[in-house]
Amino acid sequence: MMAENPAEGNLGNAMRYTIVMRINLFTILGFAGVALGALGFSYVANIFGTSSAVAWFIICWSVGSVFIGWGMRSDAKRAREDGKEDKQAAIASLKSNGKKIMTEFKAMDRRWTLQLNDQPPAVVYTQDAQGHTYESENLWFQGGDAAMYNDPAFIAWQKLQAIDPEKKYFIPVYVNPNNLQEYYMDLAALEIKDR
Repeated sequence: MMAENPAEGNLGNAMRYTIVMRINLFTILGFAGVALGALGFSYVANIFGTSSAVAWFIICWSVGSVFIGWGMRSDAKRAREDGKEDKQAAIASLKSNGKKIMTEFKAMDRRWTLQLNDQPPAVVYTQDAQGHTYESENLWFQGGDAAMYNDPAFIAWQKLQAIDPEKKYFIPVYVNPNNLQEYYMDLAALEIKDR
């Protein structure tokens, strides 16, 4: 989305640049601290003795490690946020430019090879009229998580768990016409029809 005022867009870019520069500065300071501790060990040992040199090394290494950790943690956090923005942009692009295919619900399973807190994610499988099978993204739902109760994908997942054999369940899938392996299953738009 474009900012109405070009200066605001530039300010956002400048803020991002400032954050990246600060992260790089912390990481550089951390490595410099570790290097100073290692390189200064023999110098401090000659002047103040071995015990002071060990203390010098431990202090420099500790402070350097804190700066390295802080820089890397901040960088990882920024990368996660950028990844979420990229995913939302890809979904929006598929919804606006992709081909919408109505698929019929076929199965729901757990991806047992992947777990978080000893819980595997759920996966929904659908099939279109030509026989192509599609699978949803990993659904990380836990019971008792009140924040999920208003999530449309969670509501659809609950409906699919209590399936009625007298009804058919349809889920739209948005497919990139140039790459059929790139698609998005919109569980929030679940449609239930009588047979």
